[in-house]
Amino acid sequence: MFRNIATGFRLTAQNKKMIGIVYLINVLFGLLMMLPWRAAISSFGGHSLLMRNMGGAFNMDFLFDLVIHQPTFLSIWITVIAAGLLLYQLVQLFLSGGIFSVYLGDGVYDPTAFWGSASRYFWRFVRLALWSLLILGLFVGIVFAFKGLQRLIWGKHPYETVLYWNKVFRIVLLQFLLMLYAMILDYSRMAIVRDDVRRSRQALLAGIRFVQQQFWPALGIALIFFILTGLTLLIYNIVADVLKSPSIVVIVLLFFWQQAYMLIRLVLRLSLYGAESALFRTRSG
Repeated sequence: MFRNIATGFRLTAQNKKMIGIVYLINVLFGLLMMLPWRAAISSFGGHSLLMRNMGGAFNMDFLFDLVIHQPTFLSIWITVIAAGLLLYQLVQLFLSGGIFSVYLGDGVYDPTAFWGSASRYFWRFVRLALWSLLILGLFVGIVFAFKGLQRLIWGKHPYETVLYWNKVFRIVLLQFLLMLYAMILDYSRMAIVRDDVRRSRQALLAGIRFVQQQFWPALGIALIFFILTGLTLLIYNIVADVLKSPSIVVIVLLFFWQQAYMLIRLVLRLSLYGAESALFRTRSG
């Protein structure tokens, strides 16, 4: 497991051009997503004295003020977020075809092979993602079933301790099942890339079988990167809380700190793909 993780970091480190391309695409996508927000803030600026504090910590009073003075903002922003999330997932599916082709191949980024593989596997990945929603729905249903089980055993008004620990258990269970879902989706995509599986259902079954057969090493890899990502977020929040003064210098520093955080998260995600690819190569028939 640790050898696969080391391989994942090595594969990512030797493909700096691929890191740069994926990072730039994510930055451009983020800038496009911020345009509606910027337009709403700019048009609203003359209605609120809170604008002078926009460079500091987020203020809920400002958000309420914005919604009151611009009633259409909330509905438009929800639509933009939903469309943006869908488009973002499609972009990530597209890029993952090229990433997995590099990691499951000779491990060296080649522009022609990268973009060719991204285009070749994209629609198969989309169909795979749609089929995988059945598994995601099943996992979410399992989490909600425990809430119903609580009511069945303890009734409508259980003890506070029962409510608390049941909620903690469901949060942990949901996180575990989401991690399991991501593992299945990753290894299913690897089956498509390495074995050229045409049918998405077959690829999904292949991913489920691999996770079942290699559950502990696959879970260990995912868990270690989950912890590393959580620690990165913790460090980012600690520093970001310090950089909350509404001044140009602090805003510039916060911008670069945010970009550093996003770059580190990207490196961790690509390294996770590399570690999973190494495990798939060595443990899959």
